[in-house]
Amino acid sequence: MVRSIIFAICLLSLLITHAQDETTFRIRGIVQDATSDEPIENVNIQLDDKKSGTTSNELGEFEIVVDHLPFTLQFSHVSFETSLKNFTFPPTRDIIIQLRGKSETLQGVVVTAQKIDTIYHDDIYSVLDYELMQDGILLLIFKARLANAELLYTDFEGKEITTLPVLPGKPLALYRDCLENSHILTKTRAYQVYTEDRQIGIMPGVDIDFFKQTMGGCLFNIRHKLYFEDYLNFNFAKTIFYIDRNDSSYHELTTVIDPMKFDMLKDNPEDFSIFTNSSEEPNLGDLRATEGDSNILSQIRNLYDKKRFLKMAYYSDVYAPVLRVGDSVCIFDHPGNVIHFYNLSDSLCGSTPIGYHLESKKNPLTTLAEAFAPSTRWLKEIYTDAVKRKAYTMNQNINGTRDLLEINLNTGITQYVLTIPFPYVQKIQIRDGYLYFVYRGWGEGQKKKLFRQQIN
Repeated sequence: MVRSIIFAICLLSLLITHAQDETTFRIRGIVQDATSDEPIENVNIQLDDKKSGTTSNELGEFEIVVDHLPFTLQFSHVSFETSLKNFTFPPTRDIIIQLRGKSETLQGVVVTAQKIDTIYHDDIYSVLDYELMQDGILLLIFKARLANAELLYTDFEGKEITTLPVLPGKPLALYRDCLENSHILTKTRAYQVYTEDRQIGIMPGVDIDFFKQTMGGCLFNIRHKLYFEDYLNFNFAKTIFYIDRNDSSYHELTTVIDPMKFDMLKDNPEDFSIFTNSSEEPNLGDLRATEGDSNILSQIRNLYDKKRFLKMAYYSDVYAPVLRVGDSVCIFDHPGNVIHFYNLSDSLCGSTPIGYHLESKKNPLTTLAEAFAPSTRWLKEIYTDAVKRKAYTMNQNINGTRDLLEINLNTGITQYVLTIPFPYVQKIQIRDGYLYFVYRGWGEGQKKKLFRQQIN
């Protein structure tokens, strides 16, 4: 009898082990900062067999499939200490992983190849937004809640000039318009900000929708000319024009198109049908307040999802930033692989070929991992230094740091300038040989701070 029981137990164990070998487990969880419980994005989660892996999203969430027991998950991030978690059995609920931040000093001056200064840091206030003005920096700061937001005006070294402690509404951001005026944006209103006699003032607000409609497409002004851009043809092209403020006359400068997108749409009539709604798909006008409305709404939603996917995956907007460099209008025509320069007489005074934006050819010996997750990628970001009259672009490294490249406007060749040593910084601006950015950092006292890094 005892032998029978032992045999049955052994047989059952073998069956359970075999069943586990044939079963896959879907593990879900969240990665958090152990100090603040904030979610951590872009954490690398690696299974012990090195064959499976994933990364956490912006909410710290992740999901990974495991096909064996026991197993170990490794959690790693450039700003946190690596953590190993062992599992004998699959968890019955979502797991929470907390990582401890690597020790790093963010206050004062950070010693790197290029000097980094802390322009604004406070143990209570956090930087919500900032704008570089002619004579200083306008900061939108807050404590506890956005309703407790204030304006702070400093010089370029971070020395306080004046403050405005009470703001209207619930500020969400700062916005600098094409006339170089700064505004506080709330959900419903836009308030223009001005500085006078070392004081900050706010003009009466205007409706936010009216403000966006008025300022939409407005780029910058050069003397008496106010320049605009207007997208057309599914946003595969855009026209650059200006309004002469002396007589309100309209003048078209040029039109930039992305011919590859037009050719792709021409070769795929089904996509064209989706974009133009010419395929007799249902619309809101077909609703009749009946039970059949749910089916119509579902079809409309599916059409919208298809259109959104096609736009994101294949038919992105033409990318041709229009920027001011001195008194010249510079059009970075990336589809045409060239920068065009227009002078104040509206004449095309020069063109420079470019290639920094083109995807580099892969070496046949490149690993599969590198092919799908390149160590660096070009960011669609162009910056200009209005004082130095220089142009820059950015590459992002796999660890979240960014490399700044100067674009030679005469040759189109890019040259490496510096690396921002902090991952995933926010709101980059360049002025007078300095690169400004907002970064929160990890560990104790996670308040967003304003830094500047000197450009050699």
